[in-house]
Amino acid sequence: MSPSSPNEFVAMLDCQRHLFDIPDDVAYLNCAYISPLLNAVRDAGIAGTQRKSHPWEIFPRDFFTDAEEARGLFAELIGATANDVALGSAASYGTATAARNLPVQRGQRILVLQDQFPSNVYSWHALANESDGTILTLQRPQDDDWTRSVLEALDERVAIAALPHVHWTDGAMLDLVRIGARCREVGAALVIDGTQSVGVLPFDVNAIQPDFLAVATYKWLLGPYGAGSWSIIETAISPARDAMMSASGAISIWCRWLKQGCASYSTGEWATYSTQYVLALIGLLSERLTWALLRCHQRVEQGITWACDFLGACRKV
Repeated sequence: MSPSSPNEFVAMLDCQRHLFDIPDDVAYLNCAYISPLLNAVRDAGIAGTQRKSHPWEIFPRDFFTDAEEARGLFAELIGATANDVALGSAASYGTATAARNLPVQRGQRILVLQDQFPSNVYSWHALANESDGTILTLQRPQDDDWTRSVLEALDERVAIAALPHVHWTDGAMLDLVRIGARCREVGAALVIDGTQSVGVLPFDVNAIQPDFLAVATYKWLLGPYGAGSWSIIETAISPARDAMMSASGAISIWCRWLKQGCASYSTGEWATYSTQYVLALIGLLSERLTWALLRCHQRVEQGITWACDFLGACRKV
């Protein structure tokens, strides 16, 4: 049952201001736009940069140990394994990698949503042009039920469903478990941009079974701009066909189906200080915040449901 007002929701997470550099007279709520850095993430970035000042203290193993730990920590957040994760650059890098590896035949459709975030749009337009496919852009349903709209549009003509978990413009959620099941029924690949949700809402790759998952860290993962996370499953993708793009930060790619793991998708210089950012960020989430966020997941989902119902009612007035 949906709540009648937002006042029914009480904070289950104790004050975390001490983890951030936020003045007492500032109440920052706009993580859907960009989140503040955790102090630990900021300090890790500084430490990673300072490491280069003493190159004689950097040994060959250092190019891998922190990155491997970061891969494992991120994997825990989405229910994957360290071998499923690669490090790269940004969410757009991930979707570009997906677009270079997922097949689209002449006349097949690539499904996206109206006003979807560009990181999960531009590469699909390029792929549609190259393959003589078409872009099917679902318009916002009047009842705000994106899940129903997507399920109705998914048929054998759809090669790829490129979707968010939470729409970035208003927080409307999609039921990815149901959508994932439908994609498998019709043979469509599912590519998810989880930037708006991973870190504050539960995301289980085993339940959803996406072909690709991209997550930038600068929102609900409370990390730096230009960093992200990736996952991939059950697709005949060549590890040699990566997207040749450059950006700062780190990205993780989940490709459980690759016997050699996903390290081949990592971009060059993956042991930069940005990897230190992700290591500190994910370590903090898994060790200090995840327990509290998990307790809040149900309330967060109910709160988003109430907010969407409220906004929908306002639009009808």
